Amino acid sequence: MSTPRPLAGFHHLTMIASHPAANVGFYRDVLGMRLVKKTVNFDDPGSYHLYYGDDTGSPGTLMTFFAWPNAGRGTRGVGEITRLGIRTPKGAAAGGTEPDALQLDLTEGASTLESIEMTVARREPTEDFMTRLLGFERQGDGSLRLGPAKVEVKEDSAGARGRQSAGSVHHVAWSVPSDEVELQWQARLWESGVDVTPVRDRHYFHSIYFREPGGVLFEIATDPPGFAIDEPVEQLGEGLMLPAWMEPDRERIAGVLPPI
Repeated sequence: MSTPRPLAGFHHLTMIASHPAANVGFYRDVLGMRLVKKTVNFDDPGSYHLYYGDDTGSPGTLMTFFAWPNAGRGTRGVGEITRLGIRTPKGAAAGGTEPDALQLDLTEGASTLESIEMTVARREPTEDFMTRLLGFERQGDGSLRLGPAKVEVKEDSAGARGRQSAGSVHHVAWSVPSDEVELQWQARLWESGVDVTPVRDRHYFHSIYFREPGGVLFEIATDPPGFAIDEPVEQLGEGLMLPAWMEPDRERIAGVLPPI
């Protein structure tokens, strides 16, 4: 089995929010992250997909949200990411409460993703998958590391499975530098018997998706083409941006989105 170029760490984390305006008010206005893209969920274009990160939306700094207005609160549990460690310009000192009670460990600094906690029923199959197949390294403190990304795998054999909704983490994406490397990873996963999706065009990157043995949804995403392909860097996040295949429906799509 061929070994692709190693995954480079976090690309982005995607969560679910219940109210887009409150989400922007917290991550942009309270924590000081930049809203780098205001678009829609390509699989559900009646709802926003909001991206926050550093000034250019660099991979490894990105927190993204599917904004589902009036979504009920999710139930935290087995088979999902249960806590995030992130660094933001204003950090924990900014105060305020995450609108959907997402579990955040905040520190102050340049925007970056630092760690996640995954809760699974059985720890060893998940850790074996991540080390043997994906290239994570076991650390002395019991965590796993992939470049700058730290992952803590928490075992809860008696816990109930989580129910994803507002305040839940939908998936975590790992970074690769090119389409070619992504295809190599897709082939490696297929050869290992993993149920991996075809490549999906997310306009700002290309993606494949699969689940690790504990049920957490993983994505491998390309670094290019990035967020400046449809608006200048200095204007990122200002307008509602749609891919070319959705432009004919812009008026209808914009008409059902709540104001931010």
